[in-house]
Amino acid sequence: MPNQYVAIDVETANGSRGSICQIGLVAFTEAAISGEWSSLVNPQCDFDAFNVRIHGIGSAAVAGAPTLPLLFDELTRRIDNVVMVSHSSFDYEALHQSFSRYALPVPKVEWLDSCEVARACWPHFHKYDLATLCRELSIPLQHHDALSDARACGLLLASAIAQSGKGLDDWKKLASCAHYPIAANGPSPRRYSERIECLGNPQGL
Repeated sequence: MPNQYVAIDVETANGSRGSICQIGLVAFTEAAISGEWSSLVNPQCDFDAFNVRIHGIGSAAVAGAPTLPLLFDELTRRIDNVVMVSHSSFDYEALHQSFSRYALPVPKVEWLDSCEVARACWPHFHKYDLATLCRELSIPLQHHDALSDARACGLLLASAIAQSGKGLDDWKKLASCAHYPIAANGPSPRRYSERIECLGNPQGL
């Protein structure tokens, strides 16, 4: 059976991870892109100006977009029983919270964290956010567009498979999202992916 996975990225309307306003999915077979799909989503909630500044999606953009329940059948068809790849736990948590918000059954998915993959494959890098990794690995990226971010996430895993000699099954064991906590609503407990640096005068002057 070929190595297959689907990379996902979502954008959210506000600080609640259950407020998905855009979804991007990119399917990979043997580390090559085999399909793409994306959609705006009407989150049926307010947009925060901070989020709009990041991704450029506001209430007007999603006024005619489908809600998550209307996308349920399409999403389930595309992701049920697949290996799903996201960069950090954000998309994992967002999808779970959004499905829970509408009392929808969450598709059966094995989750893989491409951020943890990158940490293991390239331990010499200093930062592991998606934009930095794409610059380091020459992966094209239009950041905070869900389809572009998903594509980059999947290509990152493809690069790790090629450079490390480890297959998808190996990375599933090393970088699973299965242990990540899921909060009922709003922001979830996080495992921060970046080092925290203290800048300025250490004496406080």
